Amino acid sequence: MENHAEPQAEVQPPQPYAVEKVVQKPLISHPLFILTLSLVVISLIGIGFLYSTSLNNNKRYETQQKVINDQIAKINSLTKETESLKRDASKIKAIDEKTVALAKNLFIVAIQHEIEGGVVTDDFTVEKINLSMLDGNKLVASIDLNTQPQMSLLYKGKGSFDLSDRELRAKSAEIIKAVKTRYTTSAGDPMPSWDDSSVYLTIKNYDIGNTSSGEFALVGEK
Repeated sequence: MENHAEPQAEVQPPQPYAVEKVVQKPLISHPLFILTLSLVVISLIGIGFLYSTSLNNNKRYETQQKVINDQIAKINSLTKETESLKRDASKIKAIDEKTVALAKNLFIVAIQHEIEGGVVTDDFTVEKINLSMLDGNKLVASIDLNTQPQMSLLYKGKGSFDLSDRELRAKSAEIIKAVKTRYTTSAGDPMPSWDDSSVYLTIKNYDIGNTSSGEFALVGEK
């Protein structure tokens, strides 16, 4: 028998493994990178805004502080001026008070001279008058009388008359009223005001009566 050799299969050389090609995407297209970049940009914008705001606030503060300082300077200046004016006003007030007091004294002297011998009734003439100023700008009037010729016949001396109390009160009240009218007609502000409860009447320096009760009363009357 012939031996026939079986044909051997052709051995193929080993094929190399296929290598998968990896395509790397650009970093900028990566979602995480975009998110991170966005946060960075936002942070930078925020920092820029805060810095700008801080600068504006600083400028505003400096402007406000300048206004405040200017106002303080003006207030200090006005305070000094006010204190100076107060001192001047005090001096002016003192001068005014002295001027008014002098004017009052001059008026009193003038009106006394005018009343003495110038105020008369059918019964009396004013021989002498003394007007004194009290606190509260009130007046005290001391009036010394002399008699008219017909009244002298009734005068008994030492302030006594040959008249009833009613008649003497009426005649005394009449001369007091005449003096008051002359004074109040001439006196205005700031002259002392007439006080109806501060009038004292004498004749030749002897007491007749006064108005301390609010109405004229003879000496010895209650």
